[in-house]
Amino acid sequence: MLAVVKFCAQRYNSSNKYSIYIIIHIMDFHGIDLNLLVAFDALMNERNVTRAAILVGVSQPAMSAALSRLRKRFGDPLFLRSADGLLPTARARDLSEPISQALRQIEATLVNKPPFVPEKASLTFKLGLSDYPVFVLLPSLLQALGEKAPGISLNVHAFSDRDHAVDLLDAGTIDAAIGVPPLHADGRIMTQPVLRDEFVTIVASNHPERLHEMDMKNYLSLTHILVSPEGELHGIVDQALAQQARSVSSRSPCRRCLRCPPLWLKLA
Repeated sequence: MLAVVKFCAQRYNSSNKYSIYIIIHIMDFHGIDLNLLVAFDALMNERNVTRAAILVGVSQPAMSAALSRLRKRFGDPLFLRSADGLLPTARARDLSEPISQALRQIEATLVNKPPFVPEKASLTFKLGLSDYPVFVLLPSLLQALGEKAPGISLNVHAFSDRDHAVDLLDAGTIDAAIGVPPLHADGRIMTQPVLRDEFVTIVASNHPERLHEMDMKNYLSLTHILVSPEGELHGIVDQALAQQARSVSSRSPCRRCLRCPPLWLKLA
């Protein structure tokens, strides 16, 4: 079956995110209206019918009707109502990444976007950062932008809970996030490693064990500080020790790594 495409005038959409999809009035392939996939992607991103409708540039009833057709087409509720908005079902999560990738490919094929020239760009990026990347990466990032893209500015949003970064992305509060990967993997969120670091043992300069050899026995006997944004009592090191049937004698959690130095002094 051939796809039938009817072009119409572009509708107004302040975000311009779906500018190419709005002009496709009817596009049917093997009985599937491809506009429904645009609606699905918007619902997945916004988790709210009203916001999804605004994003795509249609009325709320039209978006509700699209959701009803999506549910019938896939034989699944897809989104369940909750106090936190629409919650995607397992079927919706499975569909999310391939549909999103397909729409991005269509957009890249049909929309001739001007090349991105950092030296001439005038943009503001909303970047979410946990405290460690703020300390390690942000100064160099700002310096690089000042040298190579002076017209680009950053609006930095701090977050501590790694899963909170996904919420910020879903809400459109940030464009990207740098931090530890979320506890619950979400295939619709694209990730890319930007930094690999190693674990080291740090003790206060006045700690009595400072001059002693840091063997396993001494290491396990000391009081440890675990940096955990979620306030957990066990981390990756504890998992490795557990495989050897070992554990530290005492551990204190700390949600932010930059708050650790005062604790080191108190534990000395």
